[in-house]
Amino acid sequence: MVFDKKKWDKEYYQKNKEKIKAQKKEYRQKNKERINEYARKNYQENKERRKAQKKEYYQENIEKIKAQKKEYYQETIEERKEYARKNYQENIEKIKTQKKEYYQENKEKIKEYQEKNKERRKEYARKNYQENKERRKAQKKEYKQKIKESIYNHYSNGVIECACCGEKEIDFLSLDHIYNNGGKHRKKTGGSFRILLWAIKNNFPPIFQVLCMNCNFSKGKRGNNGKCIHQIRREEKEKRKQEENQP
Repeated sequence: MVFDKKKWDKEYYQKNKEKIKAQKKEYRQKNKERINEYARKNYQENKERRKAQKKEYYQENIEKIKAQKKEYYQETIEERKEYARKNYQENIEKIKTQKKEYYQENKEKIKEYQEKNKERRKEYARKNYQENKERRKAQKKEYKQKIKESIYNHYSNGVIECACCGEKEIDFLSLDHIYNNGGKHRKKTGGSFRILLWAIKNNFPPIFQVLCMNCNFSKGKRGNNGKCIHQIRREEKEKRKQEENQP
């Protein structure tokens, strides 16, 4: 009977799989620097040969590789999206800096590519928009809601409510300009949501307060002198009380 070494190796590996993996892991941990140094040296020495081999293999198996990539992409699309979102949130500042640096270093190259592929990029953008229209709308709505809650939370000192009447329903609340110059400010910055972004960008200046729509409308009503009707009545009540208490 001829001894089949390959078959024996395979059977031995299956029987001792976990043990072998643990041994390999332990060895790699102990010899990490030496392994990395060898890998770097080996890569540098065989760089061109590896590139040539890789290119040759790719040309010979191009359709097979494309099919495998497509299959892998479809199978792992949600997993990769989740990883990308998580990674972006954890490294947002670093990624922004890297993008900015890359753009500055490759500005002309990027502009040339964009000009060269102008129509293709437009077509891709249109197609992508149509395919992801509803998802984008939902994301935009969620993003705006988070910004709104963040702003309201800051200007309400951690308890989101109207500064005048105490209304807590967020859909009824708005950001009010304390000094009644909201119209002028909106002309400079744009719509209501841009005001929120402006507040964040300018480190939450103390020129805003959270009011419900009723109090905000009442405050801007002609004849109220920039005061909500609740405030006017409170002041009148306080005035009457003081008059009653006078000797």
